Amino acid sequence: MPLFGPPNIPQLEAKRDTQGLIKALAYKDAAIRIAAAEALAPLKDLLAVEPLAGLLKDGNADVRRASIAALAARAATPAEPRSPRKPARECGPDRSSAAERRARTRPAAWQPIRHRRSGTARKARNSST
Repeated sequence: MPLFGPPNIPQLEAKRDTQGLIKALAYKDAAIRIAAAEALAPLKDLLAVEPLAGLLKDGNADVRRASIAALAARAATPAEPRSPRKPARECGPDRSSAAERRARTRPAAWQPIRHRRSGTARKARNSST
C-alpha cells in the first residue's frame, strides 16, 4: 500500500495551488493528469505553461486533449484589451493625413534636386536664400 494516495484535485483547485496541480500532471494515472490539466486552465498561471506543453507528448490521447484545451483557454482571453486603431483620416486634430500635413509645413526653400551619382531625388536647401 502506498504511503500517499492520489492527489486531491478538487482540493488543490479550491486552494488555487498551482504547484500542487503541476505535480499532479506527472502522476501515473491518466484520469488524475486530465483533471489536473482541466483545473489549471482557469488559473492562467505562467508556471503551468511548460508542464502543460510537456503533456502534448503524453501517450494518452485524452491527456493530450486536456492539455491542448488548458493551453487554449490561456490564449482565449488576452491579458489586456487592445484599443482599435483609428483610420489615418481621424488621427489629427484637423483630420488630415500625415502627407498633407508635411506638405503644408515644408519650407518653400526646400526643393527636390537630382544628384549626379545615384540619380535619386533628395531634398537640399536652395542656395538663393
